[in-house]
Amino acid sequence: VLSKKLVEMTQEEKLLLLSVFDLLSVIAKNDTENQKLLLQNRNVLDRLAECLQAAPPPPTASAAAVLDLQERLRSAAVPPLYECSRSDTGRLALTTTLCSTAPATAAAAGPVLTGAALLTLLLAFIRDSSAATTSHAEVPLKAAATLENMAENRSFQASFKGKLDQKLLQGMETFLNQGGKNTITLQTLPTCIEFLIAMCADTKIRESIARRREMLLACTKTLERHAPLHTHDLHLYLLVSLI
Repeated sequence: VLSKKLVEMTQEEKLLLLSVFDLLSVIAKNDTENQKLLLQNRNVLDRLAECLQAAPPPPTASAAAVLDLQERLRSAAVPPLYECSRSDTGRLALTTTLCSTAPATAAAAGPVLTGAALLTLLLAFIRDSSAATTSHAEVPLKAAATLENMAENRSFQASFKGKLDQKLLQGMETFLNQGGKNTITLQTLPTCIEFLIAMCADTKIRESIARRREMLLACTKTLERHAPLHTHDLHLYLLVSLI
């Protein structure tokens, strides 16, 4: 089932994929050898990334059940990545797979997933989860922690060649501007800020972030919201650290 694209799967195969993702989370937890084996398989990463993409709104009421399954798959794709990102071995294996190039295969299978694309998908998931009134914080928190964990890997930072993707930065600015609007945003915001701080360890990335007026405005607006009330001191400390 991991070798098939999501659009090619039957409903039964998608349900099976849900169970596969749960199994991947279990076998990857605290087992670096399994993490390496999983992440060396490009199909695993491609299916996880494919499921992380936001599902389009259902055109009809009858499509609501299909959308619900896609959202369940989207949430289920986060824990395996989180478990792999918790160890140096897993982070290195994930970076190696993301940075690998196979032109012949890529031409047949479509665009090759990059580190920037994966981070953008995770951030979009966090942002969408924050907007959903029925979401629980556990999975978005794991997505945010994955962002931060990967940013701590110098090889992963180097894969960006000193420049963060514009979509990623715009997504982070939007998320900062939304900060504090609900429980999930409040809980995931510190980790997302820590992700940016960690990426700033790379001099060129730090310069590219510092040149964005939108990022500075997003940080200062968040400070203005919280500072007078003396609430969420961790948010304030991290934002000042980032600036």
